[in-house]
Amino acid sequence: MKSYSNGWQVGLSILLVLASLLACVTLSSAKSQDQLDELYKAAKAEGEVVWQWSGAVKDMKPVGDAFRARYPGIRVTIISIGSTAIGTRIITESSAGKLSFDVASCVALYMMPVVQRGLLVKYDWTKIVDLDPNRIMFDGTFIYFGDTGRFWAYNKKLVPDHEMPRSWEDTLKPKWKGGKISLRAAPSGILPLWPLWKQDKPKALDYLKRLARQDVMLAQRQSEVTGRLETGECLIGIFRIEDAYENYENGGPVAPCPISPAVAMPVGVFIPKGGVKHPNAAKLLIAWMASKEGLDSFVKARQGLLYPAEASPAAKWLSGTRLSFTRVTSMEDIREFTGAFAETVIKTLGFMPE
Repeated sequence: MKSYSNGWQVGLSILLVLASLLACVTLSSAKSQDQLDELYKAAKAEGEVVWQWSGAVKDMKPVGDAFRARYPGIRVTIISIGSTAIGTRIITESSAGKLSFDVASCVALYMMPVVQRGLLVKYDWTKIVDLDPNRIMFDGTFIYFGDTGRFWAYNKKLVPDHEMPRSWEDTLKPKWKGGKISLRAAPSGILPLWPLWKQDKPKALDYLKRLARQDVMLAQRQSEVTGRLETGECLIGIFRIEDAYENYENGGPVAPCPISPAVAMPVGVFIPKGGVKHPNAAKLLIAWMASKEGLDSFVKARQGLLYPAEASPAAKWLSGTRLSFTRVTSMEDIREFTGAFAETVIKTLGFMPE
C-alpha cells in the first residue's frame, strides 16, 4: 500500500513539472508574439524596407512578395549589389552615416571586413522567432538561410563510372592533365579542400603544388566551370552544388564524384550599422526570413539549405549521393579561410582574391 502511494505521488510530481514547463513555454510564446506584434506596428509605420541581394532582383521577388503578404503595409524594395562588393559598400556608407539599404545578404565568406570593424547590428533573434540557434553566426549579427557549396564532379557521358576520380589523389593522375580539369580561379573555387587543410596543412599544400602541374583550366566565374563540364570541354572539376542539382533536374551530364566531403559556405542576412532608414522593418524582415515560412520562400526561390536532407529538394538530392557534408560557420574558420588558406591557394595556383 505504501509502495502504491509513493508511485502515485511520483506520478503527480511529474505531471506538475510537465504542466509547469508547458505553462512556461506558452507564456514565452505569447511574449514573443507580443514583441513581434509591436515590431510589426513600428515597421508598418516606417512603411518600407530596402533589401540588398547579391544576384538578380527578379530571383528574390517571390520572397519579397511572400513577406509583404504576411505583413501588409510594408513595401519591400530589392536592390542588387554583388557579394564581393558589399563589405566595401557598407564600410564606405557607414562612415558617412547614410546607408542605402536596411538589410543586406551575402555569403559568410565575404563578411570578415565588416565583422572585424563591428559594423553589424547585434540582436537576440530568439526573442521574436523560433529558430535553430546554430543558424545564428558572428555573435548574433548574422542568420543564414541558405548554402552555396562545392564538390568534385564529372561529365558522366564522357567519363565512364569506373574511370571517374574517387579521391583527391585520383585527380592528380596523368589522364586529367592538359586542360581536363576546370576550377574557378579564386580560393572558394577549391572550397572542398578546406577540411584537409584544417586537418593536415602540409598534405594540403603538397596537393596544391601537384595540382598546379595538371595544367588546370581556370575560370573567372563559376558559370564558366559549369559550361565547360556540361559541354565536355573539361571532363572533371569542382562544381557548385546548386548548379549540379539544376543540371540533374534537367537531365544534364554532370554528376558528383565520390570524393567527400561536399563543403558549403552559409548565405545569410544581417543589418549593417551606420544609419539604416527603416530599423524596425529591417528586424521584422530578418525575423520572418529566419522563420519556417521565410525559409520555405527561399527554397521556392532555389536558395535553400543543403543540409539536413529535409531542408530542401537540393539537400535531399545531395544526401542521396552519400557524400559527407560540412559547413564552414565559425568566425575562426572563416578568418583562416580568407587569410592563410586563401593566401596559399593564390600563391600556389595563381588564383585571384575573392
